[in-house]
Amino acid sequence: MHPRLASMLKQLLSPPVLEDQEQNHTASQLWTVVMIMTVMSVLYLVVWLIIAPDKSIRVLLALPLFPVYGVVLHLIRNGRVGLASSLLVGGIWITLIVAATASGGVLAPGYGGLVIAVLAAGIFMGQNWALVVASLSVVAGAVLVYLDRLGLMAAASRYTDAITMWIAQSVFFFIASILLQMAVHRISGALQRAEQEIDERRKTEGRLREAEKRYRDLVEHVPAVIYTAEAGAEGKWYYISPRIESLTGFTPDEWMSDQLLWYSRIHPDDREAAIENEKLAVLEKRQYQTEYRFMRKDGSIIWIRDESLNIPEDTDRDQNIVQGILLDITARKQVEEKLQSNESLLTAIIENIPFDFWANDLDDRYILQNSVSRKLAGLLIGKTVDDLNVPAELREIYKEKHLRALRGETIREEVEYQRDGEKAYALNIHAPIWNNGNINGLIGMTIDMTEQRKAQEALKDAELLYRTIVEETSVVLYRDAAEEGGPSIFISPQIENMIGYSVEEWSQSPTLWQSLVHPDDLKYVLNAIHTVITMQENNISEYRFKSKKGDWIWVRDEAVPVKDENGKLLYVQGVYLNITKQKQVEEQREALIRELESKNSELERFTYTVSHDLKAPLVTMSGFLGYLEEDALRGNMERLRHDINRIMEANLKMQRLLNELLELSRVGRLMNVPEVVPFGQIVQEALSRVEGRVSAKHIQVLVGEDLPAVYGDRIRLTEVVQNLLDNAAKFMGTQTEPRIEVGVETVRGETVFFIRDNGIGIDPKYHKKVFDLFDKLNPSMEGTGVGLALVKRIIEVHGGKIWIESEPGQGTTFHFTLPDGPN
Repeated sequence: MHPRLASMLKQLLSPPVLEDQEQNHTASQLWTVVMIMTVMSVLYLVVWLIIAPDKSIRVLLALPLFPVYGVVLHLIRNGRVGLASSLLVGGIWITLIVAATASGGVLAPGYGGLVIAVLAAGIFMGQNWALVVASLSVVAGAVLVYLDRLGLMAAASRYTDAITMWIAQSVFFFIASILLQMAVHRISGALQRAEQEIDERRKTEGRLREAEKRYRDLVEHVPAVIYTAEAGAEGKWYYISPRIESLTGFTPDEWMSDQLLWYSRIHPDDREAAIENEKLAVLEKRQYQTEYRFMRKDGSIIWIRDESLNIPEDTDRDQNIVQGILLDITARKQVEEKLQSNESLLTAIIENIPFDFWANDLDDRYILQNSVSRKLAGLLIGKTVDDLNVPAELREIYKEKHLRALRGETIREEVEYQRDGEKAYALNIHAPIWNNGNINGLIGMTIDMTEQRKAQEALKDAELLYRTIVEETSVVLYRDAAEEGGPSIFISPQIENMIGYSVEEWSQSPTLWQSLVHPDDLKYVLNAIHTVITMQENNISEYRFKSKKGDWIWVRDEAVPVKDENGKLLYVQGVYLNITKQKQVEEQREALIRELESKNSELERFTYTVSHDLKAPLVTMSGFLGYLEEDALRGNMERLRHDINRIMEANLKMQRLLNELLELSRVGRLMNVPEVVPFGQIVQEALSRVEGRVSAKHIQVLVGEDLPAVYGDRIRLTEVVQNLLDNAAKFMGTQTEPRIEVGVETVRGETVFFIRDNGIGIDPKYHKKVFDLFDKLNPSMEGTGVGLALVKRIIEVHGGKIWIESEPGQGTTFHFTLPDGPN
């Protein structure tokens, strides 16, 4: 060979040299193992192809190991020994699991080779990883056994024979011996290094004991009980792992000392079957697998899965030795029982569905029917739509719907048909059966909707009636909680038309209504609610609500307590009726009655006054007519003229009195067209009419600025101011600086006009009397006593009021109000 090529090959095959001594030692051993495993794998393939050429396809299962070997060597050369160890163990484990899966499960040679992965993990990765790999191997074996039990695994006999086992086990034995040699070599190296110093030797011995313990723990603490025993009910037990105590409650010593313990604790119903299965497995030289119930030491029952293999012993012994594991499968059995119970429950549920229910597979064959379906269509299991006894066109419709459902569509449609001469309705539903994202078939159901449709139509009629009652009537329906204060639960939409607040506003604040009740009515309303709740009697009350616009709305509240069948009060229900117009009519009626009473009283006074005051001029004229006749007969012309003047004065007084009474009677009956007129213009017109008297008495008249406009009969309002000015001038007295003021002021938000003088004043006890008809405080003063009565009448007809503030010698102020517009 060429020297250069030989050098390169030597360098390629030689392990790397690392700085850390321990890591370098591990890397060297790992390198050696990989090289040996590579050679053994090649030899395995070659021997296999030579000895079993008919099974050459199986060599493919070992090919993935070679890339793994290459990557592991590359990682070792780069100093990543830990990762290389993990990759090697993982690659071996996965390859053997795949081989076992493809070759019959745990009975395949590959599954037994997992001990190589466990040993390699223990040597190169430590005891924890060895335990992890061992646990994964056991779990994987359990999965393979479970799959085999489900019939999903091919029989091991298809792939395994004596030659197969010999080849595989030879490889495993050789590799295992190498790994054990390496383990021994590592221990020997440690012992040699320990000889240098006694303390170091003790530490090494401690590590050795720890290593031995790890291996022992690996065997004794796997999640299963490992045993070795003679086959049969009375077979001798050679070994049982400590986990038997946690599994059954019996210690290993108790188990080993009683040859019949195992057989006696098997559940009586399972005992003979377990023994018979074991005999058959031994005779057929196959793996023994069975499940049975076992009575623990405390009397409780658990389920055990027992798996064992017949171990070849001395040929001169008749007894068969088996080695196996005991697994606690109680939880799995409980789940299976639960699943079985659920399946029975599901079957019962389907059978008791009160409408037609069925299911089809992907070939659109019926696989499930409930009792209603069988009654309507007969037994359909295994049949297709083509077998249905229905018209051909209906079968095509069914096929089309089934096909749509199998494509993933859910179909819901209501159909109408005739039944016994009447309309009937049914809801047909077709839906796909989804399982893990795949469609496995379809389900269908037909539900009689006739009664539901009738109920819906009745509900629509009831809703229409409700809307008519609640939404179309003018009354407001409400429901309040059965508690003091009556928080609102429901209010009909008419509340917005009544007081301006929407249902939403009312609902957001359940006690809103209390804030809207007139303060004068609130106590009365709360007492009424208290009566309804405590006495549980109907109640009718009338009170005022403040609308959103600020107006006061009169309502009639008719409340009814609603109770359950036990007499317990549920809520208070009632109606609000808007009686504002009714109240206004009542108030107008009361006002008219009061006005009529006032007018009757005034008429009585008027009649008395007129009869008294008009009688005086007549008496005067009657008396002086008698004097006139006497004086005419005597020829006394001077007396005659005096009598005639007195008669004429009495006649003029009566005429003026009658004119003023006529004017007073016209106020309120005959009105000029009302208009908006500045009050200042009215004052100026009135001043022009009394200018003579005012000038004669040298009275100073002060008229305020910015007098507002008023609304009314301009002529009548001018008469009011004229009379008040004339009255002020008339009773000015002997003032050296007579003065009259006309102005306006605001009193409690209301516009009040005033005419103030500094005249003689009026005693307070006469403040109301001055407005009475023909009442003159000073009979000697000119006038008829009608003027102020006329003023009061005109102002009241305009909706205003008039009053006096005065003291004797302090002047007089007439206050009065007038409207500023039509309202």
